[in-house]
Amino acid sequence: MRRPDRAHLRIASDGRTIAYLSHGGAEALNLWVGDVSDPSKRRQVTSFTDDRIEDFLFCCGGRHLLYMTDGDGDEIWRLNVVNPQTGDELRFTLGEGVRATIVEHNARHPDHTVLSLSGSNPQLRGLHVGDLRSGRIWKIDGPSGFARWLVDRDLTVRGGVRSHADGSATIMHRPHATAPMEVILDLEPDDATCTDVIGFDSTGGWLYLSSSVGADHVRLLGYDVAARRLRVLSEEPGRDVAGVWLEPRSFTPDVVVYSGKRPIYRAMGNGIAAHVDTLLRQGDNVSVQRSDSDRYWIVSYDRPEHPIRYFSYDRHEKSLRYVGAHNDELESARMSPMRPFTFAARDGLELNGYVTLPSGAAGTAQPTVLLVHGGPWSRDEWQFNPVVQWISSVLGFACLQVNFRGSTGAGKAFRNLGNRQWGKAMNDDLLDGVAYAVEQGWADPNRVAVMGASYGGYAALMAVAAPQQPFRCAIAQAAPTDLVAMLETLPPHWHGARSNLHRRIGDPATDRAELHRMSPIAQADRIEVPVMLADGAQDPRIPVTATQRIVDSLSRRGIECHRLVFPDDGHIFARRENVASFYAAAGQFLRTHLAVG
Repeated sequence: MRRPDRAHLRIASDGRTIAYLSHGGAEALNLWVGDVSDPSKRRQVTSFTDDRIEDFLFCCGGRHLLYMTDGDGDEIWRLNVVNPQTGDELRFTLGEGVRATIVEHNARHPDHTVLSLSGSNPQLRGLHVGDLRSGRIWKIDGPSGFARWLVDRDLTVRGGVRSHADGSATIMHRPHATAPMEVILDLEPDDATCTDVIGFDSTGGWLYLSSSVGADHVRLLGYDVAARRLRVLSEEPGRDVAGVWLEPRSFTPDVVVYSGKRPIYRAMGNGIAAHVDTLLRQGDNVSVQRSDSDRYWIVSYDRPEHPIRYFSYDRHEKSLRYVGAHNDELESARMSPMRPFTFAARDGLELNGYVTLPSGAAGTAQPTVLLVHGGPWSRDEWQFNPVVQWISSVLGFACLQVNFRGSTGAGKAFRNLGNRQWGKAMNDDLLDGVAYAVEQGWADPNRVAVMGASYGGYAALMAVAAPQQPFRCAIAQAAPTDLVAMLETLPPHWHGARSNLHRRIGDPATDRAELHRMSPIAQADRIEVPVMLADGAQDPRIPVTATQRIVDSLSRRGIECHRLVFPDDGHIFARRENVASFYAAAGQFLRTHLAVG
């Protein structure tokens, strides 16, 4: 859980300058810029005293760094611009409660960006153009009612994605700014949640998207504007598209990344395959940032047993040069290896997961922590996970991860198996995973804990409330403990997902009793093992007051319960002191309850 020395490395359009987040020896993360050929030549360009920066990008031309801040965990992101050469700051004046997201920015318009704004002020909603030199913004007149807009490389609004009350969606498009809108694709609810619009190519003649429409798995699709035809460009049986690399001049896909136990890469563009092969010889989990000329890349390798490592890559010379690691101090640390596994759930469904055993554990059943991923519409992956290594390499316990039904990456049918199965079959999969780990000799059946954040925290609480559960203790961070309250108090920027949440979890208007029954607050009296509950008071997603009812139930019955509430943090703990406090307490809690005896 150490502070990163380098995070989210980006390369400027010139291919010579890099930017990244770093603590720089101080308490807070700030933006730094440096020379890619000599990483020691670097300078700090922001001066925050606490962790506020959520993400950033190098604006085309390298004259600006555009970054987003979230000061108190309320997920209302603010937009800021800094000159990487001078450190001069420019902040867009958007008013309180206005949430900004970046829709389009490219080299044709290096001093402008298209923004989507949302908030209570009707004048500050919809699409706007932001001037990165002056901080002035102005509204774009045009179509409305889209959950997401389609903007081409000339910053022309070409269409959008319109969401419907039943969870379905329609992708609409027009060939130019004055043409009428046409429907490209009608998406059923199952496909709407498995569709992502990637963007236009440089000519505006192709629109790229990944979608499960017409198939079970997510494929790469292209819409030919002139022919008004949707074409399948790439697919991999049994795997979902997990990422797409775009050629930075034509904005056409040239590499498609597919999910699975380990990612696989499919080269599409002319001449790109040899470069992919060169990179994969150094490691099998790769992502890239590319300069405008496409000669220089920043390559990151993300493997389970070491923190992310960054290299510069010269395409002409096919040479890699080490730039640095996410955390220098951990570079020499001995990390535990992760291994994938597959097993059958009690109903015969094939599931996969990962087990990470501490060094020297071969042949000996270990105290084990089942770490449940959040979402639940996400997945555990073959990559460095600091919590996994904290459990295995620091605490010395085995770490078990299970991609239960409802997880992403394995097709929409697998995802749909999790519909309305919160606390039911989804949790059964977790229990079956523990049973499998015991059978394999990895886990000591008498020393197993369960831990998770968000949905993972919910699953942890429901797991220890289950009959004949195998766990000695549970840790739940930012857990939705009252499903009815969660669904009735969604933050404004989640309202577009309401119908999908009702379909996948339940609708309080018609399923109130069942939602209550499957809430941890209704199962609290069945919990008989020690529990740790941690929340950020600024969490906009989870009504944290409901969690007190679990605390009261456990306290009334004399069951150990540790309660942590951080007043200045949100759903995801971001402040350094809060992260340190949480993991110090969680480590002591696990050591106490997974000790021999």
